[in-house]
Amino acid sequence: MIPKAASSNHSGPARTGFFLVLVLVVIAVSTMAVYSFTELMVAADETSYLSADLVQARVTADSAIEMVKLFLASPPLDRDAGGGLYNNPNLFQAVPVAADEFSTSNFSIIA
Repeated sequence: MIPKAASSNHSGPARTGFFLVLVLVVIAVSTMAVYSFTELMVAADETSYLSADLVQARVTADSAIEMVKLFLASPPLDRDAGGGLYNNPNLFQAVPVAADEFSTSNFSIIA
């Protein structure tokens, strides 16, 4: 007769759930990798918008400078007819440079 302990169908070491822990670690690492990639892409997107805003601000400032140069280069009689150099909000206040559905750029010149 064969003893009961020797006739068991279970052979080898007991399973301890090693693969379950391994899959859990792989999922956690891949989730963190995707999260960091997403954060990097969001930061790059914000950087591109800020760069565009910086370019728009420089173009607006350059337009204001050129407008003042053109106005000061005109003859004094034309400047006086246009409202003069001081207290002339029609010419120097909220001058639109670029206006579209996403952003508006204006400049004002204070004398």
